[in-house]
Amino acid sequence: MSLRTTACLFCGVTGNVSSSLFGPRNDRIPVPTRLAELLLADGCGAAGVYKHLAAADLVFCRALESGRDADVSPVSGGQAAAFLKKMKDLPSVLRTRYALALLKDGDGKKAEEIRRRFEKVALTYPAASEIESERELMDMALARAEAGPRA
Repeated sequence: MSLRTTACLFCGVTGNVSSSLFGPRNDRIPVPTRLAELLLADGCGAAGVYKHLAAADLVFCRALESGRDADVSPVSGGQAAAFLKKMKDLPSVLRTRYALALLKDGDGKKAEEIRRRFEKVALTYPAASEIESERELMDMALARAEAGPRA
């Protein structure tokens, strides 16, 4: 599940969710962040797979917001970490790993390796629109990394 899918499920949004939720300056990041937090809340009733993917989306949003100071605790241990390790070639997981490499770790070489893996996976991935969305989000992370720390 991607951020676009999460937003569609909770907001009934259709069309270009990435531009409507993530304005040009990413000033609307709190919206998908809050959606992921709602999925992770106790009593939400979401299946485990959705919670683990929402945790990855939450960490992605936090990386965009906070860079090196991003809180990655939702995916740093337990079942979520194990799940994401098993789903390492899922486009949304690769996108999150890419953003963390760029924004939290400042490791451009690792980010390039992840991006190459993403492009290899994209060649055979059945949902072209999901790949397009994930590329947009990866480009957003790259732009944020190139812009440097937020003032």
